[in-house]
Amino acid sequence: MNKSIAVIFLCLLCLSCYETEGCTDQNACNYLSSATIDDGSCEYNSCLGCTDQFACNYDPDASIDDGSCDYGEYCWDGSQRCDCDE
Repeated sequence: MNKSIAVIFLCLLCLSCYETEGCTDQNACNYLSSATIDDGSCEYNSCLGCTDQFACNYDPDASIDDGSCDYGEYCWDGSQRCDCDE
């Protein structure tokens, strides 16, 4: 009986070794899929930006579109560009 209790205790001890602290919210910029304990570090701003690669202000580091995409302006020659002075 004591041997069984010792084995169970060791198994529980080993399981606690695999706990990882981090952000567990999948909607956060710094989500850590391997985290098993939420440490309160979740943040939601660093990954916001324009995610449309055809926009003038495309941000390749953004993973969540914040609605800020700018598609330029119509220029005197009828074209649409980011900067008509170019």
